[in-house]
Amino acid sequence: MEFGDVEEAKDTPEPVQNTLEVKVFKRRWFQLALFILYSVNTYIHMYQYTIISNIICRYYNVSSLAVAWTTIISQVVYLVLIIPCSYLINLIGLRWSILTGATVTCLGAWIKVFSVSPDRFAVTLIGQTIIFVSKPFIRPLPGLLAAHWFGPKQTAFASTMATCGTIIGISLGYTVIPMIVKNHEKIEKIGQDLSVLFWSVAVSSTVVCVALMFLIKDKPRVPPSAAKSLQIAGGKGKTKDYLPIIRRILSNRDYLLLLNSVGIVFGVQSAMLTMLNPLYLQHFKNSEKDAGMLGSLLVIAGAISSITAALIVDKSKKFREIAISFCVLSVLAEILFAVSFFAEIKWMVFVAGILLWSFLSGYITVNYELNMELTYPEPENISSGLLFVSISIYNSLLILILDRLMKAYGDKAVHALCTLLFILSTFLTCVNKSELRRQKAAECALKYKAVPQK
Repeated sequence: MEFGDVEEAKDTPEPVQNTLEVKVFKRRWFQLALFILYSVNTYIHMYQYTIISNIICRYYNVSSLAVAWTTIISQVVYLVLIIPCSYLINLIGLRWSILTGATVTCLGAWIKVFSVSPDRFAVTLIGQTIIFVSKPFIRPLPGLLAAHWFGPKQTAFASTMATCGTIIGISLGYTVIPMIVKNHEKIEKIGQDLSVLFWSVAVSSTVVCVALMFLIKDKPRVPPSAAKSLQIAGGKGKTKDYLPIIRRILSNRDYLLLLNSVGIVFGVQSAMLTMLNPLYLQHFKNSEKDAGMLGSLLVIAGAISSITAALIVDKSKKFREIAISFCVLSVLAEILFAVSFFAEIKWMVFVAGILLWSFLSGYITVNYELNMELTYPEPENISSGLLFVSISIYNSLLILILDRLMKAYGDKAVHALCTLLFILSTFLTCVNKSELRRQKAAECALKYKAVPQK
């Protein structure tokens, strides 16, 4: 018996006498591993420049805001492309969506190989922009992958593990990049370091892209859950229904509250990661490696918290209570994080940051799964895609606002605004009633014996 008490299908699922047939396949874990690899391959680029922003500013002779745009551009691209890409995902399915994203990432990585020259910042920005075209083919997919391949007691865990690919990619970037690219006195040596970095990533992207072409699958022959079977039987999520689906989703009051609460939390978290280098170096001079290590530890702590939160939610289904707890703890942890910077106690910065990222990531994980509960039986990729539209808007605005606050008033104003935003998100979470539609549908299916109870 596997985790979640779901029976494994062997070679061919046995037919059942009821209306809907439900099985899960062992191959789902391999599919999940491939998707994680795909996400890592793209998200190692996310903060590739901002974590060493002082070095990039020197090499390309650009401002810190220009370097920040190497991350902001990902949100802009996502906002522009998410609607057509969601339509395309609905049309071509999981497999071809992943292959499209992997191919685009590979192309962008090779373009960045040719950006190693102090006068080619525009080239590196073009490469970064092309890479982020793959983002709309990653962000909405964890929920879709989980719904296609995993049973009802494993969906939150599977979604979280799929999302962990982005976390691992970001963590690798924060750990490896400061080790490869060092702040040499001679600009030429910085260029050599960047060349090693870009070539390594381009080659690995090519290997991942080829592997996915041969190994990734779309979906199993039989749905893994009662909710998925009912969704298919009801004909929900067909391409021709795309615009009515969006209207139905956006008319859901609880979903709109979730859009804003998660958008705020995720937006602040991502903005703080983007600005981690200047925030840290303001209090601890010449500590680029420490800033990179802190960023890596924050992301790893977030990954562990996300997995833990997913396991708890899968077992308890207490979405609202867990989300409120994480949000309240995030407010307290942000206050401690700010105090540790002002006191310039390095170990305290690390401890407070790890706590903060653990609570924020746990909150996001719970609400990512809640997003699909609130909008069932609508397609998971569309509701998730709209959620990340909100995140992208908040993230882009907050990076610009926090960067301006940092320059005008210092990091105290940055931490003050972050604390107020976490309080606002806590309020929005508390007033969200959180109707669990997918869970109710599965319970009804079992109650009326629409699927075999196992």
